[in-house]
Amino acid sequence: MRKIISLIISILFVASLILTVSAYSDEDFINGDVNLDGRLSIADATEIQKKLADTVVFTEQQKKLADFNLDGEINIIDVTKIQKVIGKLEEMPSESTSPTSATAPAKDYVTPDEFSLAADTPDEMRIFQNVLDAAAERGVPVNLEGRTYYIYTSEARCEIMNGTLKIMPSSSLVLTGDNVSLKNVNISRWWDGDGYENGDVRLHLTNGCVIEDCSFSSQTVCPSIFCNTSAVNTTIRNCTFSEGFGILFNDGNAENRKYNDVLYTGTIGKGLIVDNCIFNTEGKAVQYAGDNIEVNTPNCRFSDVQVTNCVSYGAKTSPNVGIGFGFAQVDNIVCSENSLSNIEGSGAIHMEGCTNVECKNNEVKNSMYGIMCLYTKGALYDRNTIDGCEYGIHCVSQYPYGFDEEISFSNNNVLNCTSKPFWGSGLKNSEIINNVFQTDCNYPSAIIQLQYSKSYETNNVSVIGNTIEYTGSFSDKYWAYIVGTDCVLNDNKITGLNPSGFVNSSNPIVKIKLNLPANTPMSDTLYLASSLNSWNPADSSYTFTRTSETTAEITFIVTENIDDEIEYKVTRGSWEKSECNASGLGNVGEYGAMNHTIDICGSGYVQTEIINWTDFYK
Repeated sequence: MRKIISLIISILFVASLILTVSAYSDEDFINGDVNLDGRLSIADATEIQKKLADTVVFTEQQKKLADFNLDGEINIIDVTKIQKVIGKLEEMPSESTSPTSATAPAKDYVTPDEFSLAADTPDEMRIFQNVLDAAAERGVPVNLEGRTYYIYTSEARCEIMNGTLKIMPSSSLVLTGDNVSLKNVNISRWWDGDGYENGDVRLHLTNGCVIEDCSFSSQTVCPSIFCNTSAVNTTIRNCTFSEGFGILFNDGNAENRKYNDVLYTGTIGKGLIVDNCIFNTEGKAVQYAGDNIEVNTPNCRFSDVQVTNCVSYGAKTSPNVGIGFGFAQVDNIVCSENSLSNIEGSGAIHMEGCTNVECKNNEVKNSMYGIMCLYTKGALYDRNTIDGCEYGIHCVSQYPYGFDEEISFSNNNVLNCTSKPFWGSGLKNSEIINNVFQTDCNYPSAIIQLQYSKSYETNNVSVIGNTIEYTGSFSDKYWAYIVGTDCVLNDNKITGLNPSGFVNSSNPIVKIKLNLPANTPMSDTLYLASSLNSWNPADSSYTFTRTSETTAEITFIVTENIDDEIEYKVTRGSWEKSECNASGLGNVGEYGAMNHTIDICGSGYVQTEIINWTDFYK
């Protein structure tokens, strides 16, 4: 009996050893668990990607587990399947659903390989269109499987993913229909030439188009993404753009709104999201002939645009004539959390004829214009930082389009501005509050300047609670120069300038300072003869005050209805005692002009050099 019990114990011990070994067999690991940690996770998909890139070596056990869809191969499809199962978009594969089983369904994508389309060579037979048509008919994507295809104009009604498309001359990839998309595709135009009317990727009558995780590179002025017919609810995210043009929605040239010789005159659509995209154009400006993002729709007015979390590195070179993010005749815009630098053209962020704008928490550096706002109605510019730009905020009404109305500029930082921190005209029912303006610029313009405009008068603007920090040496600079009606200046903190050194007037105020030759008699009165007083050489209403033997100045209000300029000369009471040039002639203006001029639509300040007097010239 004792021998029987001993035998049973021995058998049980051996069985336990067998069970222990089998616990680590393939059957006890989850399909896809290539890192053998007992669970299916994104780490397994990453390990398979490393295996495909030949950066890791799998054991035989791992190879079997890596064939997640059970088709006998290890490829990117297994990675995609794991991601979909983790995201609960698909069920775990089984032998019955395996592509190698007798009842296996068709692939859930189409490849160019199935149509014998060769990679890395021009598609002279236009086979790629057949690939797209087959995918659209089956309702599945086209999978480029990481390869490169050179294509001519093709029309896609399906998703395209995972590869590179190089656009042939005068061609485009046209996306059309509902829910068409590009995902993880590199788009490039490899030939030199102009393709502006086509676009690398053209959106035509789309609804719900998604372009994500793509890159665009072009050697031409052709837009990377272009629409001039209609696109509704477009999303462009996680994409990079280099060289060439960026994104263009444009109905500005009505006769060119054609596709396949059909003219489109209706709405260009609504709804555009551009998020987390990079416009890296340091080598060659995106704005070579356009903008990073341009929505220009004067005929049908696009609406509902969001541009967020984007980065633009411009080239800041002379051919760079475009802008960063530009919107013209667009309604309902959100532009926030973006960073732009080195934009040479007319506004890193440019709104023109827009309504209902929210522009917040953007950063603009080292550009010509930080923010440009033209005849826009209903806008909030809040908590933006503009650093090292020539013009900080440029806000101008424009004839015959209209006023800038109901605009709030609040909590912005305009720093190290090299010319005009805040400059504009024709601002109405608006506010400039709680901003910081810092500059050392010795340019005559005021730090906050709302200048005279004959067509559009500034009205009802509040300038309250701003901090002005001036570190330059131009002592005559106004901290504010506002020509308008019903404007209020309160509680502004001024350092580096006289707090009372401002103008708030319904008429332009002009200040002219003279540098005089040493032979100017102190006893003589100096007069301004100008287009304001019918060139009277001894008008007692326009006399200069002598501030030293060689300096004088005059300040006066312009009450006459003048378009822009005043022409003038200086006399000592008669034309026989008027100023002259170094040759004794009366051409005293710039570049040989007869007279000096001052632009009353500017800062209202000018400094004039008197060379000599006619009666003293020898």
